[in-house]
Amino acid sequence: MNKEKDDELVVLIQQLGGKVNYLPNPGNAGDSLIACATYQFFERNNIEYKCCQSEKDISDNDILVYGGGGNFGGENSRVGYYIKKYASRVKAFILLPHTLFGAEELLQSLPETVHLFCRERVSYEFASKMVTRANVYLHDDMVLSADVEKMLSKPASQSALGSVGSELKRRALFKNEDFGISLKHYLAYTLKSLFGHPYPSKPQSGELNAFRIDVEKTDIPIPSDNVDVSALYELSSCEPKLAKLSTFRFLSHINAFETVNTNRLHVAIAATKLGKKVNLYGNNYFKIRAIYEYSLKGKYANVVWKE
Repeated sequence: MNKEKDDELVVLIQQLGGKVNYLPNPGNAGDSLIACATYQFFERNNIEYKCCQSEKDISDNDILVYGGGGNFGGENSRVGYYIKKYASRVKAFILLPHTLFGAEELLQSLPETVHLFCRERVSYEFASKMVTRANVYLHDDMVLSADVEKMLSKPASQSALGSVGSELKRRALFKNEDFGISLKHYLAYTLKSLFGHPYPSKPQSGELNAFRIDVEKTDIPIPSDNVDVSALYELSSCEPKLAKLSTFRFLSHINAFETVNTNRLHVAIAATKLGKKVNLYGNNYFKIRAIYEYSLKGKYANVVWKE
């Protein structure tokens, strides 16, 4: 059963009824932006929800909504783990707009209570061919419907140290959970984000080079003034206060420039919605090009695709 309407997500949740458990996708500042966009989505559509920060917060027989992103790259991915464990236990499993590939056998086995929202046509067409009972939808990335200006309208609370402490404790206690980053690297990024590199405090002219330097990097030469803001402002996309602080600092940094050169998807989407000139480059697989083709090309004149 394949659906291709942007309002299907709201209609689906309303039709299913029941309690909504939202489990954010863990990751960098871009993932925090997705989480904040999802909070806006729930509030805008008067959908009551509970934010789950770990498995212990998930209630069986309720609707489990897993956060959007790019974490379904095979059966052993984080999304694959949660679908296998909870698809038959919860009332419905909704995967918010994702890029996905692999996991053919898992997709074929999914029951009709699973609803997969894909954020570009490559994933949508692949999943549509694989599923036998699950539902597949085509939907923009959650951030494309977000009000990013509202996220910048007032500073997020800077008193986040308590939340950082709680997050570090949670990550240390649940060592077997995949948080998307090691405890050591999480602490390093957190200290950088909170104390080491304050975002520009007032608008600047010039360009921001924000190319990724992680596993999805390409052979693009990294400029000497490169700032991978997605990694720099990572705090926790799973803890709401930290996600909001991370998002505020991330957007504030981007907003200080007129032009943004990047192969980070959510740097590009944020800059696009903030009205910046965006030179967008691909990552090391189809994700960014596919999302550009589906959601940005011909819709935002300030985005230029760079081969």
